Amino acid sequence: MKLWYRCSLVCGLIPLLLGTATFFWWFITDLYDLQLVGLFVILGGIVLFLAGVGCVLVYVHKARRAQSRYKRAAVASVTVLLLNFFVCAGYILIAVRMMNTYIVIVTNDYREPIRDLVIKDPAYGIYRVATVQPGAIAKACFRFKGKGAVTYAMTSRGSAQTGQLFGFVRSGYGGTAKLSLSQDGMVQTEDQLFRRVSAGDFIRVCLL
Repeated sequence: MKLWYRCSLVCGLIPLLLGTATFFWWFITDLYDLQLVGLFVILGGIVLFLAGVGCVLVYVHKARRAQSRYKRAAVASVTVLLLNFFVCAGYILIAVRMMNTYIVIVTNDYREPIRDLVIKDPAYGIYRVATVQPGAIAKACFRFKGKGAVTYAMTSRGSAQTGQLFGFVRSGYGGTAKLSLSQDGMVQTEDQLFRRVSAGDFIRVCLL
């Protein structure tokens, strides 16, 4: 009888532990193959969930026939099994958010501050960045909408300056762009597209 209870726990713990290990491995390394591994873990987790529910039902049936206590063990098994869905949903939400995140790094080496920095996405969304003082570095996190180029406009050296920040953005692809104002007042931009932002930048810039 206890065997069925243990089997139900194993059916819940295996996908929970494998899914957690796969997510954090992907979170740190950004290996594409781990996304496929995660999909198979989810499918396998569904099968094990059904098997675990079956084990719980058999355990409850046998415990009732033997007139043994079973409610606490049954609740523990069901809790572990259902926990997989909540944990999986959380991991998926974090992954989707990371894959749609763009980080902009602004470096000001000029003697005057960068004011009124505005970033515009293809869907005409407008995002404002706080003033960047001389010698400072600012980082900002965005989730752009639409498909196409992302542009910027700012005030520097007493005049308005505009340009392209990202060559092309779309949903499901992240990236990082650097905007630098040199000591002689020249603006330089560099983008890294279709590369998910790093775990460190995501935590420091987007979460903290």
